[in-house]
Amino acid sequence: MTVDSSQSYQTEQTRVPPHNLEAERSVLGCCLMDRAALLTILAHLKPEDFFHPPHRIIYDAVRGLFAENVNPDYISLTNALMTLGNLEAAGGGEYVAGLTNVVPSVRNAEHYARIVAEKSKLRQLARLGNEMAAFAREGKRPVREVIDWSSNRFLELLDLKEHKSYDVIGPVATSFFNKYSDTYDQKEPPGTLTGYSDLDRMLLGFQPGNLIILAARPSQGKTALALDIARNVGAQGGKVAFLSLEMGQTELLMRLLCAAGQLDSYRLRQKRLSDKKDSKGLTDWDRLRNAMSVLDPMRIFIDDESSLTISELRAKVKAIKLEQQGLDLVVVDYLQLIDGELGSGDMRVQEVSKISRNLKALARELETPVMALSQLSRHIERREGRKKIPQLSDLRESGAIEQDADVVLFIHRDISEEEEQEGRQYDPDDEQETQLIVAKNRNGAIGKIFLLFLRKYATFLPLDQPPITYRST
Repeated sequence: MTVDSSQSYQTEQTRVPPHNLEAERSVLGCCLMDRAALLTILAHLKPEDFFHPPHRIIYDAVRGLFAENVNPDYISLTNALMTLGNLEAAGGGEYVAGLTNVVPSVRNAEHYARIVAEKSKLRQLARLGNEMAAFAREGKRPVREVIDWSSNRFLELLDLKEHKSYDVIGPVATSFFNKYSDTYDQKEPPGTLTGYSDLDRMLLGFQPGNLIILAARPSQGKTALALDIARNVGAQGGKVAFLSLEMGQTELLMRLLCAAGQLDSYRLRQKRLSDKKDSKGLTDWDRLRNAMSVLDPMRIFIDDESSLTISELRAKVKAIKLEQQGLDLVVVDYLQLIDGELGSGDMRVQEVSKISRNLKALARELETPVMALSQLSRHIERREGRKKIPQLSDLRESGAIEQDADVVLFIHRDISEEEEQEGRQYDPDDEQETQLIVAKNRNGAIGKIFLLFLRKYATFLPLDQPPITYRST
């Protein structure tokens, strides 16, 4: 492996951070020579990416001139530096004048900028390592705090691609047309399919970059439906990250097994599986083994850490995507359990608003649909009759959830007065018709999907779909 001669930091005695002064001078010279090169460089570099302090000062002045709609050249740049009192700190007028003489080729401006950016990343990585070592030696901070902080910083550095938030319309339109024409004849909707055909037709699947909110009052089946969707995505070969702040891995696995194998969840939890064959010739053990074989190849990644901040959640999801080389769906169960600087009243509203915005930003950053489960306000319980049907205003603790979400889904079942008076003690063998209400769809229609909730198996089926059956093993 060849070593850059400018990197005198290699020796243990000097420890000079990674840098390339020739590339830095060439970048600054290109800024003064060509406007197209200047625009390219501005999209790649910040002043702190320069190692040599005079170069940081010069580049900062160049950016200031650009912000004032002035093309930087020797005269305008030296004048700006003198006005700021920084000309001598920048190396003097002679040094600034000589920057254009060291540029091998202005056509390579982007290449020079990438070299400078890469050395900056290496310096940040070295600095991060030193800070991690210092925290470890001090021993004053909780281990988890140090690890979370370090992992977030490391993941930020690991994303080495240069990000540009704008583009000219021509190439964007061409890219859209090519992708559109390539997929035009596909019969399936273009998004991540949920496994519920009516919902997929309405939403065209869960779209990349979308935030989907699945909300309901307690015990309506939010987690059950989220697991069903995750299982359906997994069955199609998709990769799912399921972050559960409410339930542990074992409980989630038992739910998945019961839904996949049509296995009585009560008997599984009580460890009372029957060897007796049912009307389909299957024992409980047959159903359990069948469910295991169904789930085994699925790439559903469950994280059950019960206490997470939004930055920790983001770091975990990015790590899973990086390790698995992609994700098709992220599920968060549930939004209101994500930690923050807990407060009451308006403080908590602001907190949930920030969490909601960050989940939307995460979906866009990953280009993956993110489905976050959410509680509904208790006010819905005080309403009567049809007024108990959930509304967007019922989303708990923050109107920002409604604003940030691309899709809002409500689970709703009509409850009789007798059931309500009995505290909603359902018969576990009941099959309950359930409405999945699409209350918001930023890019399409809204309406209702009708499902059948099989409480015994903790799963939802389309009304016209028969229960899953397996052959005896």
